[in-house]
Amino acid sequence: MVEEPTREKKILDLFITNRPSLMKSCSVVPGLSDHHMVVTENYVAAQRRKPIPRKIYSWKRANYTMLKEKVVNLEKERKDRYNKKTPINELWGFFLKRIRDIQDKCVPSKTASVRFHQPWITTDIKRLSRSKRRAYRKAKSTNNPAAWDRYKEIKKRTRQLAKDTYHQFLNDLMTDESNDQPQIYNKRFWGYIKSRQTENIGISALKDKMGKVFYRK
Repeated sequence: MVEEPTREKKILDLFITNRPSLMKSCSVVPGLSDHHMVVTENYVAAQRRKPIPRKIYSWKRANYTMLKEKVVNLEKERKDRYNKKTPINELWGFFLKRIRDIQDKCVPSKTASVRFHQPWITTDIKRLSRSKRRAYRKAKSTNNPAAWDRYKEIKKRTRQLAKDTYHQFLNDLMTDESNDQPQIYNKRFWGYIKSRQTENIGISALKDKMGKVFYRK
């Protein structure tokens, strides 16, 4: 589907499909490397997971006096409601629900959604990237050697700035002196490590002999 050069005068980056009727457009735009990027539009709707809202508790503003009182009364409430013959699962359900209720009443919270972003992409990089796209469009439309030279110079500056900023981000991440705790407790460090993982972590769904997902009632 790619009909424009993606590196100098050669088409090295391809997009192959066996359903060309589903393709709306295929274009080439400037990239950070010496290869241009291939951007396609099609009539197939991609399935994307929606960000899951997270409840974040502000423990610094928690009412610890109320929290302690409610937790102390929790054992009395259990004794009044249950006896020694109560199944352990029922007791656990009671404990879990009450602890969550106490937490919601005593600790202020807010809801936040997870957004994907690269933390080292600065305003300067975004500004240079916009200049690079404008220079590319002008060079492509005029095919003027001076315009192409200007585009290549801006692209080189953008690539170098992105590289330097990324390395500085990693250096700051590894030598974070704003936190007195050891590096093992650095949340920013472990957040970055988690973002670089490519495998899903967790227990896969249990399936029966027929391959159907097994749900325990």
